[in-house]
Amino acid sequence: MDCKEFIELLESTTKRSHGEIAGRIIIDSKKLKWYPVPSNINHPEFVEKVLLKMSKTEIENNPEKAEHLVGAAVFIEDNSIKSLLTGISGLETWLRTFKKPIHNKKDVTAAHVFILGILTKTGCNFMSNFKAEVVYLW
Repeated sequence: MDCKEFIELLESTTKRSHGEIAGRIIIDSKKLKWYPVPSNINHPEFVEKVLLKMSKTEIENNPEKAEHLVGAAVFIEDNSIKSLLTGISGLETWLRTFKKPIHNKKDVTAAHVFILGILTKTGCNFMSNFKAEVVYLW
């Protein structure tokens, strides 16, 4: 996937209405795969219905089933990658009421390194003030 295709895909995931592109993704830290979260669905529902195919109640009762799925956001400005935030999304916000910690550091770090590699492979430019952040929720 080239940069143009990648940015178009991220545009389809953003819920921001004021022009900012905040690409919403879920990273499977075990399979090392990433999934764009469509703009018409929230992270928890995407994990529930698309990735795990389990009910919310099942996930709430067994939150460890989702611990390898890590939320991330890629921020784009002027067709360049502005920043990356890994480890916090609507999924983590929801799950933290049922399990602490939600992810182990190994899973979050693996997800972060993996998605940084994907960003590099797209050929997109990184802004000179690019910032990559990892959040470990405890």
